[in-house]
Amino acid sequence: MKLKPAEYWLVGAVPLMACGNREEFKQRLQWLSEGMLRNHLKPRDMAIPCPTEKNIYREFKRLQSLDVAASRSA
Repeated sequence: MKLKPAEYWLVGAVPLMACGNREEFKQRLQWLSEGMLRNHLKPRDMAIPCPTEKNIYREFKRLQSLDVAASRSA
């Protein structure tokens, strides 16, 4: 799977985002946005949303929008 710059950053920031195909990446991205990525991949007794995951997702979306803006101006 070829990663865009923001996706590459995300996999570096959250190793659990590394996966083999685009569909799995999208699912993990959804869980990350909910703060539930680690809970889905490494289940625990209490599944509590993680604010850090939500913050990383917001930063990813910011970087992604910068990538889109840069590609449009190039």
